[in-house]
Amino acid sequence: MSSSKKLRKAVDDILFVVEAIDGYRVGRNVDPRVFKSRFEKIEEHVKKAVDRKKRKALFSAVDYMVNLPAKDPSAKLWSQVFLVSRFLLRITLLFFIAALFLNTLSGSWAARLILYSAIGLFYFSAVSRWYSLNKVLDFYEARRGRAEAKSRVLRSIAQDLMELVRELVRQGAVSRKKARLNLFNTDYRGIRVLKKPGWLRDHYVVELE
Repeated sequence: MSSSKKLRKAVDDILFVVEAIDGYRVGRNVDPRVFKSRFEKIEEHVKKAVDRKKRKALFSAVDYMVNLPAKDPSAKLWSQVFLVSRFLLRITLLFFIAALFLNTLSGSWAARLILYSAIGLFYFSAVSRWYSLNKVLDFYEARRGRAEAKSRVLRSIAQDLMELVRELVRQGAVSRKKARLNLFNTDYRGIRVLKKPGWLRDHYVVELE
């Protein structure tokens, strides 16, 4: 693999780590084992931005935020409901498109029944995703005092990594478009929001300015 391709792959891994760190701040938790594996891949590239002390603080904050819902059965339940409903929403969207196509072809009562069922499942999944997401966000908001210090650590390190990627964009190592991020928080410096959350997207799409 050429050095330029290796660098682009490293940027992809850095962007993944930034998105994961941002997600931990609001309970959108990536498996810590996956996070650690991806972080280890970029460690050589980011050691100036994330030294040994910051690395220790980062993993301590991740561990705290991941285990926070486990202390509350309700939060744990709504986190699981969200993951299931998000998956169902994607599946039912495909089901809805297939049912719509089938109804267009035949127009029979059976096709219409399938279409109505698909619409019902789609709305049920969308409402479940929206409601469970808000329950999870409410949980983290209610514990903002205890989690605020950890959230500040995560935000600071995510910001440092964004600055590193921004510099690579300036150097031409990666295009600005390829360095877009899917974030749940927008309290970072030097970002521009391109897309806001909607029915099918629960995050912001941002670009580094």
